[in-house]
Amino acid sequence: MYRQSLEIAWQHISKQKNAFWDVIYASLANRFTALADQKFFDDKNLFPENRLYAPKVVKSMYKANNNPDFILENLQKIPLDLIGYTMDNTHRLDVVFDSSPLQNENIGWRTDGFALPVDERGHVRQDRDGFALFASEGDGHEEHEGTFFLLPYYMAFYHGLLSSGTAAATGK
Repeated sequence: MYRQSLEIAWQHISKQKNAFWDVIYASLANRFTALADQKFFDDKNLFPENRLYAPKVVKSMYKANNNPDFILENLQKIPLDLIGYTMDNTHRLDVVFDSSPLQNENIGWRTDGFALPVDERGHVRQDRDGFALFASEGDGHEEHEGTFFLLPYYMAFYHGLLSSGTAAATGK
């Protein structure tokens, strides 16, 4: 059941190209695949009410549905000056505004369906909405801690999502 929930959440989060969430998704999905390879879900007593549930989920969600290159791309583009600035991307021609009812204004994404790259956003932290086209974090007067880079980097390295050659390629 956690694998289905993970996939539902991933449908929105994946479009942000956020290294932190990409690592969380990839590590959990890869763990599910490893458990499936070990025949962990073959136990008929897992879901006695519906014996077809576990085999169906294993078959449909066996592989992770992510692009591991996005982790490295995001880590390479994170600005490490640690300063938050105001950024207004509402004028860009490559941006599509979200026209959903009751949606905040200035929410949108590039024409390719993904959020703007992290180095073109107004925030450097990864816990902000990647689809916000107008964002401010101190207007050059606030300095952030470095965990927004270090945490996803070391998590990706720990879970084997970055090889030693790839980690060196980040230049950081």
